Amino acid sequence: MMLQHLPALLLLLPSASSLRIAAPALGNCDRRAAISLPAAAALTLLGPAPAVAAEEKAAAEVLAAQAALKELLQPSGKDAFKNGLSAGDPSAKLPKPVAFTTFQKLEGTSEPEFMEAAIYYMEAFRNARDLVKLAKLTKQQVQVSVQSGDKRETKTIAYGDAEGSALDSAENYAERALKEVLGASLALDEAVKFMH
Repeated sequence: MMLQHLPALLLLLPSASSLRIAAPALGNCDRRAAISLPAAAALTLLGPAPAVAAEEKAAAEVLAAQAALKELLQPSGKDAFKNGLSAGDPSAKLPKPVAFTTFQKLEGTSEPEFMEAAIYYMEAFRNARDLVKLAKLTKQQVQVSVQSGDKRETKTIAYGDAEGSALDSAENYAERALKEVLGASLALDEAVKFMH
């Protein structure tokens, strides 16, 4: 059965000089060795393909995140982001972050400095995400009870405006988040330089 497919397998094989399989000497070549050589070569050819595809996908994800951060840092992107967070617009969001596992997939083929830059990116992006959450929290509506004399009054206000909330303004959080986004963008640029 295997012999029927042997000519098709042989067409897929590169020249013998490009294979890393130790070929038996022609004088000592028996039937088993002759059959095992194409099968081993086919496994060698098919082995790294999924790993290469995963690495290419990971690299594409990093490059897409890099482009999204650069777009956010354009003057129009900055203004829309700041104004959206200041107004409590739920559509004001950060771009999708790159997962740490994505960087791990690229680590083996990148320069040693790659993971250091990736960690700086992850820290800066996490800080930006936390600041965005705080900015949105300041605009969240809460009910506050106020007692004046015998009368208790309940009113709905933004959490940032509530007495004792200890939150800064949404505008300030948005400004600080953009600084962290800039740091994340610069770190990701460095990581891309170290990718192969």
